[in-house]
Amino acid sequence: MNVKLLKTEVSKGQRMSIDNARELYNGAKLLYDNKKYSLAISLIVMAHEEIGKVFLIGGLNDDNENKRKIIWQEFYNHEGKLEQIISNIISLAAMYENNISAKGISEIKIYFSKTFDKFYSDAINIAKKMNQYKKMGFYVDYTNGQFTSPSLSKNTKSIKKLLDGAIKHFDTVLSIGEVLKYIHDIEDIKDS
Repeated sequence: MNVKLLKTEVSKGQRMSIDNARELYNGAKLLYDNKKYSLAISLIVMAHEEIGKVFLIGGLNDDNENKRKIIWQEFYNHEGKLEQIISNIISLAAMYENNISAKGISEIKIYFSKTFDKFYSDAINIAKKMNQYKKMGFYVDYTNGQFTSPSLSKNTKSIKKLLDGAIKHFDTVLSIGEVLKYIHDIEDIKDS
């Protein structure tokens, strides 16, 4: 697929992804509160994927056909969506840690474009692990010579620890998605 979306479609898609991320997060929180950690981690990972889509959807009205083709491929790639959100979170954290104060949207975009490649390999590794956790919450698997079940996971403590952080900080992840949609909307106004 290589469809160029109208700006209104891009905005609508970004809003729907943010709303769906919020719903998935709320479901994960309910499961977490009821000690269903394996399913909760799966939903929280899916919520991150939805925020990753916000980045991708923003480029779907680009005039460059090759760029759009790559974006559409990433749109259907679970790890690709996770890589988008993770690399941007890492860039944002580095920006904060290094006290880089941007005076506006253009400065933030320049910083992110410079640091994105630097952090992308870390994001790929983290995305692969997150995708594995997502699968662990949904499927019976066979590893190390035995079957494993989401409801009988031996990793409950480590999954709960991951969830503690993910649930605590998901509002920040959601805010990043909101900011990206806002940046895209501002650019649309400037182009009008």
